[in-house]
Amino acid sequence: MKRKFCREYEEHDIPCVIERKKIGVLGMGPGAGATFVALSLAAEAARTCGKAVAFAELITYYCGKSMTYEILGMDKRFRTRHFECFYSELAGGRYIRQLKNMDQMVNWALAVPAEMSAGLELSAADESRLVNNIYGDIVICDLGGSFNEKRIREMDVVVCVVDPLPSRLIANHDMFACLRQEEKNGADILWVINRMNSGINMRCFRDYLRLKDAVRIPLVPLEYLYTAEYNCRIPIDQREVRKELAGVFKEIITYTT
Repeated sequence: MKRKFCREYEEHDIPCVIERKKIGVLGMGPGAGATFVALSLAAEAARTCGKAVAFAELITYYCGKSMTYEILGMDKRFRTRHFECFYSELAGGRYIRQLKNMDQMVNWALAVPAEMSAGLELSAADESRLVNNIYGDIVICDLGGSFNEKRIREMDVVVCVVDPLPSRLIANHDMFACLRQEEKNGADILWVINRMNSGINMRCFRDYLRLKDAVRIPLVPLEYLYTAEYNCRIPIDQREVRKELAGVFKEIITYTT
């Protein structure tokens, strides 16, 4: 597809990694908005924290699911540079400490189309190697929209993204119960309510989940997200989106980092 990509940031050298903070972003069910939140969180952390930031995909792709590689137009971003295939390197038992796909001050460890076409998936051991060895002080991990106990327990903190649509809440009630149990067992979970809007019956919503101190992300008009993707932008880099959400993601960064 002939999309337009215009580089809006200069790449700068990032200090050497001193310590690693692993932040998992998990959707309470498919389609809750985990990737949207994870991408925006990575971009804001790179912009404001002054630390090396990495983005790691720890999700299972299925037919018809959009690839983050395609969402961001990585083929355009790396038109004149080599894109390192972390999945293939890990599956081959090779070291990844020196691998970097630096763009917009983030080190991107993404599944690439050829790997997915070949049915390549990371084992639990390879996923652990990825998040513990990738270049980055802050490692934002997209955990997708399914409950995986090992992935959650690998993280220092988990950002759980919830879509307040009643049918989604009901469909993922069992997952919610598992996450609450993980919380009781000591997991550090920040609850984020995505797509907040005036159509939500807040009394009904609060009574159903009984969450305290959840961060709220307002519903972003869909046309802004379409504009961002047609221009190969991270959602929060779209001017209209940033105007609405910069303050919210500052709050999430303060909590998680």
